[in-house]
Amino acid sequence: MSSARLDMIWQPEAVLPYLFGALKAKIETVSPVAAIYLFGSRARVPVSEWHILEGKDWDLYVVCDFPIVNTQIWGRDLGYYLDLVVITQEQLKKCLETDPHIQKLYPKDALGVHKKYMQEVKNTGL
Repeated sequence: MSSARLDMIWQPEAVLPYLFGALKAKIETVSPVAAIYLFGSRARVPVSEWHILEGKDWDLYVVCDFPIVNTQIWGRDLGYYLDLVVITQEQLKKCLETDPHIQKLYPKDALGVHKKYMQEVKNTGL
Protein backbone atom coordinates (compact mmCIF):
# COMPACT_ATOMS: atom_id res chain seq x y z
CA MET A 1 0.00 0.00 0.00
CA SER A 2 1.25 3.47 -0.82
CA SER A 3 2.02 6.05 1.81
CA ALA A 4 -0.14 9.12 2.36
CA ARG A 5 1.05 12.21 0.49
CA LEU A 6 -0.93 15.25 1.56
CA ASP A 7 1.35 17.45 -0.55
CA MET A 8 0.00 15.86 -3.77
CA ILE A 9 -3.42 16.20 -5.42
CA TRP A 10 -5.41 13.19 -4.20
CA GLN A 11 -8.85 14.67 -3.45
CA PRO A 12 -11.68 13.09 -5.48
CA GLU A 13 -13.13 16.50 -6.38
CA ALA A 14 -9.79 17.39 -8.01
CA VAL A 15 -8.66 14.01 -9.40
CA LEU A 16 -11.90 12.84 -11.02
CA PRO A 17 -12.51 15.95 -13.16
CA TYR A 18 -8.87 15.73 -14.30
CA LEU A 19 -9.24 12.01 -15.03
CA PHE A 20 -12.44 12.35 -17.06
CA GLY A 21 -11.34 15.59 -18.75
CA ALA A 22 -7.77 16.66 -19.39
CA LEU A 23 -6.03 13.33 -18.65
CA LYS A 24 -8.33 11.33 -20.90
CA ALA A 25 -7.89 13.93 -23.65
CA LYS A 26 -4.07 13.82 -23.32
CA ILE A 27 -4.01 10.02 -23.58
CA GLU A 28 -6.34 10.13 -26.58
CA THR A 29 -3.77 12.18 -28.50
CA VAL A 30 -1.72 8.96 -28.47
CA SER A 31 -4.39 6.23 -28.52
CA PRO A 32 -8.18 6.06 -28.09
CA VAL A 33 -9.26 5.35 -24.50
CA ALA A 34 -11.49 2.27 -24.47
CA ALA A 35 -12.01 2.11 -20.71
CA ILE A 36 -10.79 3.39 -17.34
CA TYR A 37 -10.67 1.16 -14.26
CA LEU A 38 -9.95 1.83 -10.61
CA PHE A 39 -8.02 -0.77 -8.61
CA GLY A 40 -6.31 -0.89 -5.22
CA SER A 41 -7.71 0.56 -2.01
CA ARG A 42 -10.12 3.02 -3.67
CA ALA A 43 -11.70 0.14 -5.59
CA ARG A 44 -12.17 -1.87 -2.39
CA VAL A 45 -13.52 0.95 -0.21
CA PRO A 46 -17.07 2.26 -0.84
CA VAL A 47 -17.16 5.78 -2.29
CA SER A 48 -19.00 6.98 0.82
CA GLU A 49 -15.93 6.00 2.87
CA TRP A 50 -13.21 7.47 0.63
CA HIS A 51 -12.52 10.06 3.35
CA ILE A 52 -10.53 7.33 5.16
CA LEU A 53 -8.14 7.32 2.18
CA GLU A 54 -6.93 10.86 2.84
CA GLY A 55 -3.65 11.43 1.02
CA LYS A 56 -3.70 8.04 -0.71
CA ASP A 57 -2.94 7.61 -4.39
CA TRP A 58 -5.32 6.60 -7.17
CA ASP A 59 -4.54 3.26 -8.84
CA LEU A 60 -5.83 3.44 -12.41
CA TYR A 61 -5.83 1.21 -15.46
CA VAL A 62 -6.49 3.01 -18.73
CA VAL A 63 -7.23 0.60 -21.57
CA CYS A 64 -5.90 1.66 -24.99
CA ASP A 65 -4.86 0.03 -28.26
CA PHE A 66 -1.30 -0.40 -26.96
CA PRO A 67 0.47 0.08 -23.61
CA ILE A 68 2.03 3.45 -22.85
CA VAL A 69 4.99 3.81 -20.47
CA ASN A 70 6.33 6.83 -18.58
CA THR A 71 2.81 7.91 -17.65
CA GLN A 72 4.09 9.85 -14.63
CA ILE A 73 4.24 12.90 -16.95
CA TRP A 74 0.42 12.94 -16.85
CA GLY A 75 0.13 12.35 -13.11
CA ARG A 76 2.82 12.75 -10.51
CA ASP A 77 4.85 15.22 -12.57
CA LEU A 78 1.77 17.48 -12.52
CA GLY A 79 1.16 16.99 -8.81
CA TYR A 80 -1.59 14.36 -9.09
CA TYR A 81 -1.12 11.33 -6.84
CA LEU A 82 -1.83 8.72 -9.52
CA ASP A 83 -0.49 5.26 -10.15
CA LEU A 84 -1.44 5.31 -13.83
CA VAL A 85 -1.03 2.16 -15.90
CA VAL A 86 -1.97 2.27 -19.60
CA ILE A 87 -2.60 -1.28 -20.81
CA THR A 88 -4.28 -3.23 -23.61
CA GLN A 89 -7.57 -5.12 -23.38
CA GLU A 90 -5.62 -8.40 -23.26
CA GLN A 91 -3.54 -7.19 -20.32
CA LEU A 92 -6.70 -6.03 -18.55
CA LYS A 93 -8.25 -9.50 -18.88
CA LYS A 94 -5.34 -10.94 -16.91
CA CYS A 95 -5.73 -8.26 -14.23
CA LEU A 96 -9.47 -8.94 -13.93
CA GLU A 97 -8.77 -12.65 -13.43
CA THR A 98 -6.55 -11.96 -10.42
CA ASP A 99 -8.27 -8.96 -8.79
CA PRO A 100 -12.04 -9.17 -8.19
CA HIS A 101 -12.16 -5.61 -6.77
CA ILE A 102 -11.34 -3.72 -9.98
CA GLN A 103 -14.08 -1.16 -10.68
CA LYS A 104 -14.93 0.29 -14.09
CA LEU A 105 -15.13 4.08 -14.21
CA TYR A 106 -15.47 4.68 -17.95
CA PRO A 107 -17.43 4.30 -20.18
CA LYS A 108 -19.87 2.58 -17.79
CA ASP A 109 -19.39 3.75 -14.24
CA ALA A 110 -19.78 1.01 -11.63
CA LEU A 111 -19.30 3.47 -8.75
CA GLY A 112 -21.51 6.31 -9.93
CA VAL A 113 -18.76 8.93 -9.72
CA HIS A 114 -18.49 9.85 -13.41
CA LYS A 115 -21.79 11.74 -13.68
CA LYS A 116 -21.25 13.52 -10.37
CA TYR A 117 -17.79 14.77 -11.28
CA MET A 118 -18.45 15.50 -14.96
CA GLN A 119 -20.30 18.60 -13.77
CA GLU A 120 -16.99 19.69 -12.20
CA VAL A 121 -15.31 19.18 -15.57
CA LYS A 122 -17.89 21.41 -17.26
CA ASN A 123 -17.58 24.06 -14.56
CA THR A 124 -13.77 24.18 -14.69
CA GLY A 125 -13.48 23.85 -18.46
CA LEU A 126 -11.11 20.87 -18.26
